Amino acid sequence: MPVMTATGSIARHGLGAILKASLVVAIVAMLTLAAAYLTGGGPPGAKSVLAARATSTVWVNELSTGSGQAASALHIGDAFTVGYSTNERQPWVLAQCYANGTTVLSGSPNADGTIWAEWFSVYPGGPLPQHFVLGQSVSPIWTGGGADCTVALAKLSGKYNGALGFSNVTVLASTAFTVGP
Repeated sequence: MPVMTATGSIARHGLGAILKASLVVAIVAMLTLAAAYLTGGGPPGAKSVLAARATSTVWVNELSTGSGQAASALHIGDAFTVGYSTNERQPWVLAQCYANGTTVLSGSPNADGTIWAEWFSVYPGGPLPQHFVLGQSVSPIWTGGGADCTVALAKLSGKYNGALGFSNVTVLASTAFTVGP
């Protein structure tokens, strides 16, 4: 049986404690660095992972030429599609228009002020096609002229309440555009 000395045992114990402490310091440093990158506190120019996840955008395709120049205005009866960027699954878009000084109406705006609105899924394989037609509705009140409009990218969740929609609607991004007279 080997003979152990008190000095050897203390040295081995001390070395083990130093290795454990070094490991704890390394883990804490890695967690701190990871947290800094996730919240945007990393080195200059580093992109925040959390900020990137929370960023969503939406636009009207027919109003963007891709060359930095605005396309011609949309008019009542025109069809349009939207483009979007998001990390959310299965987004929808709500397009809405409100009367302006050039709008021609055959009735009163809805209680929320809208003169036209449509919801469509925009994700691949969604339940509805993505093809908005300005002014087209079951009972149109917008019959001519222009309007001030918005498109909102949204995540729908919760209970479906028929014509009232879903109980939870989270707007991820929105943009405004004007329909010409």
